[in-house]
Order: sequence, then C-alpha cells, then structure tokens
Amino acid sequence: KQWYQRRVHGSGQSIFCTRTSSCFNSDQSCQIKMSMSNLRYLATTTILGLALSYALHQYHGEEGNISLDCGVYGQGKGLDLDGKPFQDMASFYPYYLCEHVHPTTKLIHFISTFNALSLMGRSIIGEWRWANLGLALVQGYGLAWYSHFV
Repeated sequence: KQWYQRRVHGSGQSIFCTRTSSCFNSDQSCQIKMSMSNLRYLATTTILGLALSYALHQYHGEEGNISLDCGVYGQGKGLDLDGKPFQDMASFYPYYLCEHVHPTTKLIHFISTFNALSLMGRSIIGEWRWANLGLALVQGYGLAWYSHFV
C-alpha cells in the first residue's frame, strides 16, 4: 500500500491514510482523525462566526430594525392574515421577518450559514470531499431549522 501524510488543518498534526482508501475503508483510526479534524474546523469557524456577528452588531447596532406586529401571524403556520396560503412575496415577507425576529434565531442562522459556506469553501479550495459538502448542507440547514424551535 502507498501511504501519504495529510496535515490536519490548524492543528500541526498529521494523519496517515492509504492513497486508495482516502479514509473511507476500514481504517477506523484514520476516519476518527478526519472526523475530529472536521469537528475542530467547525469549532473554529463557529468562534470566527460569533466574532464576526458581534463585530457586525457593534458596527450596525439596532438601526434599521423594522417594527412589526407579529402577533397577527400564527408562528410556524405559514398562512397569511386571512388564514390562507401566501399568494405573493409582498404578503409572505412580513411573516418571514416575524419568523426571524428572535436574536437567538438570527444568531444560529448566521453561524450555521457561515459554517456551511466555510465547509464548502474548504472542499473547493482544498481536497474535495463529498463528506464536507454533506456536512455543510446538513449542518447549515439543520441548525437553521432547529433555531426556530429554540
């Protein structure tokens, strides 16, 4: 077997995998090291996303916030003021803004989108891995969806 060394991003560590396996066969220690590398990467991008979110909030503050009466919409119902499905964007957009009015929802959406985009960028710029793309989609959409229930 041919072995190659792959540096784990930002950790100064290296992992060794067979060139043919790319860590997808039975080499469990290699798979565990790659999983830990992804977790460290997500932890790092989460901290960077939090810092960026804080900096943007400090810069922009509360200016530009729109005041809406969100009580007229049933949360999570997806219906307009008449209780019917939305017919156009003009009637949908105020409901959309009301679904994203809580600071926790906004923050989790920002972090999950930031992490998803960074994972996709990591796959495009670095070694292409379908697992990173899958993780980006599941993590990005899953956390954003979950944030509506927190």
